[in-house]
Amino acid sequence: MRLHRLIIIVIILLGCHLPSKSQHYAKNIHIPNLPIKTLDISADKSIFNIVEYGTARTQLHTTAVRLSTSGENLLLAYLKNNSNNIVLRYSKDGGQSWNYKLKDSLLIGNSASHISMFTLTGKTLLPKEYKKERRLANIANRNNLILFFGGYPIKAALSLNNGLQWHKTFNRIEPSDMNVTSMIRLNDSRYMALINSGSNSLNGRHVIYKSYSTDGGLSWSHPEIAIKHNIFSIENAHVERISYKGKKILMIIANDLEHKTGVISISEDEGDNWSYPTELPSFIQGDNYNISTFDKKIFIVYRDTYGSGDKNINNPTCGDLMLWYGTYYDLKHGGKNTYRVRLADLPDIDKQNHYKKNNQIYLETPTINLLSDKKISIIAYGQWQENFPPSIRSFTIFVNRLNKLQTKYELHKK
Repeated sequence: MRLHRLIIIVIILLGCHLPSKSQHYAKNIHIPNLPIKTLDISADKSIFNIVEYGTARTQLHTTAVRLSTSGENLLLAYLKNNSNNIVLRYSKDGGQSWNYKLKDSLLIGNSASHISMFTLTGKTLLPKEYKKERRLANIANRNNLILFFGGYPIKAALSLNNGLQWHKTFNRIEPSDMNVTSMIRLNDSRYMALINSGSNSLNGRHVIYKSYSTDGGLSWSHPEIAIKHNIFSIENAHVERISYKGKKILMIIANDLEHKTGVISISEDEGDNWSYPTELPSFIQGDNYNISTFDKKIFIVYRDTYGSGDKNINNPTCGDLMLWYGTYYDLKHGGKNTYRVRLADLPDIDKQNHYKKNNQIYLETPTINLLSDKKISIIAYGQWQENFPPSIRSFTIFVNRLNKLQTKYELHKK
């Protein structure tokens, strides 16, 4: 009996020191010449799950949105370029698990090089000749989805029931060979879509185009130049309003030139004009950026390239999937008291570049969605480990737990 009690006591004591399954396991990494610390939670297998495997030469373009039905509900869409089919999957727990695949006849057999999906909030205005049709009149409801197909030309589809059914839009975005990478609702109820230049570059440099919709996403204007630069070759722009209904809109853009960091630009007139692009600070030097904002905080997910091509810099996270969050002030003034977070330890960046040159998978631009209870959903397709097939990974990150880890390391330093 005494031995039995002793065993129970030992188990209880051990249980008090075992981290719970939902906690983030982390270590602190010091990287020379970076002004901020790096938290590494990549060893915590509870933060991600595998949605689907691909093959070495199968590109699964992914895009995801948080649905209006609940802060925990996500819709993921991905395109298999070897089958021209778009696959849809739902999650009811913020990306921690994914249910059955959904198919719609409009999404099958579409030849596209890139897809991107966004939420439409507000009222869709229908042309008079379409108002009598019930099917199209229902699109005027709030909280619809829009899915853009890249290629020749850019096409789009609308859904008014969280992706269960889709309808074609009335016109297409010309010219050809361009991809919609981001979209935002402006304060005057218009929508602005940002578009990669593709083959429509200027003097060999990529530029960012913009297109507007005044009827809730049904039709779009002819693209016009939003940002161009004589030095940077900018692409893959993502945009977010810095504060709710605030005047400042932040655009983060990847720089296609090798070993160069991304750039940011600000608009204070609802996207009509943009500031001269400035380079991001070294602590978020990278590419494949995506951005989201919540409660005056800016969340940036990206692939780290700090130290790439420089033998004098030893950066163990170079090539890895990273997350940084802070305020716009932090972004502009050195990021004091902020942390970089390593989400996944990927193969060496030289190997990733080798994959890319040989048309193999390395890392697609992630999607990022902030959920209602301060959880972050990050989804990306990549080659996560050598000698393993690439896969779509869905990461679920708890912001409050990251904050506690940061506090823990700050107290430890003191």
